[in-house]
Amino acid sequence: MNRERKLIKIFIFTILFFPLIFLFLEISFLVFNKSNNKFVPATIYDPLTGWRNNCSNKEINPENLDFLICDENGFIKTPFETKNNLKKDNYGILLLGNSVAMGEGLYGFNNEKTFASQLEKHLRAEDSSIDVINAAYSGFNTWQEHVEAKRYLNSEPFHNNLPSANLIVSFGGIQDFWNFVRLLSTSKNGYKKKYSLA
Repeated sequence: MNRERKLIKIFIFTILFFPLIFLFLEISFLVFNKSNNKFVPATIYDPLTGWRNNCSNKEINPENLDFLICDENGFIKTPFETKNNLKKDNYGILLLGNSVAMGEGLYGFNNEKTFASQLEKHLRAEDSSIDVINAAYSGFNTWQEHVEAKRYLNSEPFHNNLPSANLIVSFGGIQDFWNFVRLLSTSKNGYKKKYSLA
């Protein structure tokens, strides 16, 4: 009988006490955590590609937070940005790809450690007219890269601070491979028979 009373006390204590503690912690986190207003979702919906990098409130990164800095056009910032009067003098390289080209995981330091920034730094050492535009986004496959290239080529003439794309570089493709593996790994389709070597 005494054991049953102890079990009932523990059960009631668990049902009442733990939810109150969690509620108190949640409220105190909301009250005392003033930094939660500077974080925005990493991606936003895009009707053409499905998602894009969310660049709202990401023009500066003074505290080296976990996101990459965007330029005023919504691309991942590189060290050199075209000015209005230099547009015709620059050699634009449009970089497309997935998270590696985007610089995912290399946050802070004014994006200086990303692949695009390193590429631009080394190319500008040889030719100062080169401007790399980082239009890569995490998880993009080749058709999404194609959409981004078309979007850039169609919008570039209307923006004075975007250089003409003289060269388009696709630094990706691994997403296509993983999508193909995923397609073959599902047992409910007949694709496995068609690709006998897979």
